Amino acid sequence: MITEHQLTPLKTQTFTFQINSNDVDSNQIVHHTRYLAFFDKARDSFFNGFQELNTQLECKHLTFVVKKIDIDYKLPAKINDSLTIQSSIIELSDLGIVFNQKLLRNEQLLAEALVIITTIDLKAMKPVSLPSYVKNFLNI
Repeated sequence: MITEHQLTPLKTQTFTFQINSNDVDSNQIVHHTRYLAFFDKARDSFFNGFQELNTQLECKHLTFVVKKIDIDYKLPAKINDSLTIQSSIIELSDLGIVFNQKLLRNEQLLAEALVIITTIDLKAMKPVSLPSYVKNFLNI
């Protein structure tokens, strides 16, 4: 069980987007599977801000992958909603990075995800320890 103390962010970034017709069902409500894609886009946006880190990982044939994701759906998102995802790193260790992500419509919480990211070696296709330089690149 995660306590409030464990949710203290080490670094946070926001990602804003609008719901369009491709995201909704016939009732104009976002299908629950789309939330995975939204959270993924927000994490991609988070790491896109660290081009030097991405280059370093690429040179060493490493990448980040989702190891585990736990989503708590609170309220539905609807067509034309303008939404924000707050992506916060709450833990960084040799095993990976833990994100807490919140999907918001204005200040209203629609969904929350706890995401564990690990590092894999693309040549061996096996998990490896999080490189020590990641913390430095992220300024944590």
